[in-house]
Amino acid sequence: RQNMRLSAEPIVDEATTPQERDVILRCLPHFELFSPDEEGAALLVGQGTPLAQVRQLAALGPRLVALRMGAEGSLVYERESRCAWRVPAAPATVVDITGAGNAYCGGLLVGWHETGEVEQAAAMACLSAAITIEQVGPPLVDDSTEANAKKRAAQILDSIEGLDRGRVYEKRKELVDNAK
Repeated sequence: RQNMRLSAEPIVDEATTPQERDVILRCLPHFELFSPDEEGAALLVGQGTPLAQVRQLAALGPRLVALRMGAEGSLVYERESRCAWRVPAAPATVVDITGAGNAYCGGLLVGWHETGEVEQAAAMACLSAAITIEQVGPPLVDDSTEANAKKRAAQILDSIEGLDRGRVYEKRKELVDNAK
């Protein structure tokens, strides 16, 4: 199991049975990243503030919990530091929202794997979702797309708000500068 990272983007909705809910909850200790949407989080741990929900989910095992909140962005919580970050949705011209959650989770996983930095991973997640909703189908990835993505990622990093104890990474400026 070395060098293996498990993540989950569960589909939890009104049709989810109590048995399915219990299976998801029992699996949480095995996931490094877990990213439900608002409805899924409420069905898994009950109603409450988004911050209370991500804390409850993280207490069950995942190191990172990213609550996806659509146009309102996301809330990312890291269990080890007990810190949360509010990540606004990246500006985008919405064409088709299909796949936004999948793209967010993929960006989060890649960002976390490549950098180990919560803010950088969250920015990549947010950007991945924004790029996905700006067209129908997968985007064309070329040098121009990548250059534009780096600029947009720097803007997203600047907009991420740290919560809990006012923690600010010392590497924040370095991350923003490197993304430009």
